[in-house]
Amino acid sequence: MALLPNVRIGVVPLEAGLPLHCGNPFTIIDSMYVTAETVISEQQCTDRQQIVDYIALFTELERRAVYDGQAEQLIAAAIDTLES
Repeated sequence: MALLPNVRIGVVPLEAGLPLHCGNPFTIIDSMYVTAETVISEQQCTDRQQIVDYIALFTELERRAVYDGQAEQLIAAAIDTLES
């Protein structure tokens, strides 16, 4: 999947922290629809303001993430830690 031209995989380092309101996985589809998974259900959202909020959250996660070689180094270091 990472080789697809429209896919970029980032890793948020622990030291970068997560926004307080980032507790559930979510998917933004064409900036017009959001699905968010909770412990007990999946929620669908078409409310424009809520979608704007999810886009802002994604933008913040994207800003904190590392990519490409940095992401690979971070993953390799985590694997080394787990294996030792």
